Amino acid sequence: MRILFQDCGGNITALSKAARLFSPGYPQSYESNKFCKWIIKADGSITLRFVAIEIEESPGCEYDNIDVLVGQKQTSLGKLCGTSFNKTIQTNATTATVVFKSDESYEEKGFHLEFFADTGVTALESEEEECGDTLTDNEGNVTSPNYPYQYPENSSCWTLINVEPGRILVMRFKVIALEFDESCAFDYVEVFDGGSEDSPSMGRFCGDSQKRVLRSTSNSVLVHFRSDDLLNNRGFFLHYETNTGGIKATHEGDSENGTVATPNYPNRYPASSNCQVDLEAPLGTRVALRFDDFSLEPDENCTFDYVEVFDGLPDGWKSLGRMCGDKGEMQELLSTQTRMRLKFYSDNFSEFRGFMASYNLVTGDDEAEVDDAQTVTLPKHNLVPSSELIDEISGEETVPSDDSRILKCLPKVPGAKVT
Repeated sequence: MRILFQDCGGNITALSKAARLFSPGYPQSYESNKFCKWIIKADGSITLRFVAIEIEESPGCEYDNIDVLVGQKQTSLGKLCGTSFNKTIQTNATTATVVFKSDESYEEKGFHLEFFADTGVTALESEEEECGDTLTDNEGNVTSPNYPYQYPENSSCWTLINVEPGRILVMRFKVIALEFDESCAFDYVEVFDGGSEDSPSMGRFCGDSQKRVLRSTSNSVLVHFRSDDLLNNRGFFLHYETNTGGIKATHEGDSENGTVATPNYPNRYPASSNCQVDLEAPLGTRVALRFDDFSLEPDENCTFDYVEVFDGLPDGWKSLGRMCGDKGEMQELLSTQTRMRLKFYSDNFSEFRGFMASYNLVTGDDEAEVDDAQTVTLPKHNLVPSSELIDEISGEETVPSDDSRILKCLPKVPGAKVT
């Protein structure tokens, strides 16, 4: 067991096995007018690693401070105060004295120190027990060992989730209860976006973290759980599901009609979605789109969950606006040329049914002029026009007296049938 010291001073022998030392009361605030002195001795050179320092800051560290003195002559390496993390001091001495002092005001958290005799390899690194699994089901759970009871010391568990190609993983941490430190260096769970530890990290979590939702970019993720030999906790519970990873578009053979829907429609779409689909028509035709069902998280500015429709122009994509909430009556949207793009985004909370839209192809001969009589009025909060479109609508037309939003778009094509 790694040794823990939290008394206000004392004589300590440093071994190759790392030990921890905390200011009194850490991580709660230390008391005023404290003076603590720890004398650390070892057979070899002592290494000090301040995992966290959160002490009242002052010029020259005059008020609250840590002072490290080394060697028989007790040479000061300089006073420490303020806020810093992961500061390592190689003392090159067999004796190190750590002095902590606080004045009568402005108490902070204090400090968290690790120390050991510098032999190059700590016992912690050689005693870790490996564990883990490979999961291939499209839905399942990953937990720390012994969950919901305390996880064991010195664990290093690698769990690979590898589902069928073409699917992605949506993961939700329902419980995270691990030892806390600012850098998540001791006990943590880390998720990699891919099948190896060289894949990009999606996050390292410790403490009582806020429940997180993660979304992979492929059909594989790697979950790594690590614990040291002190301060074990309940652990973590991760639930995962799979989906196809994007907006679903269906097209029947050579038909000119099709549908587009959010992932999992008509069930709730997943959290943390960020996907798009491009609809491209043959030369000489355009894309007509109509939303047949629409239910996204409502928000005045459509910043949480939304679908945004873009018109494909020769020099790029022009936004036709974002939509969210429960859509009211709306005319068909018609691309200027052969392309239309739908982008769907959802945040971490409040998933709804989503949308289903129908599209069909129309010929270029069906194009009509846009005039003021052919604008589309939508209820408030349903559509937020892009700045480009707002610039095209002048004066009082931008926000009329009934506080509706106005979008200029091409009129419904006569004779076009949308299924």
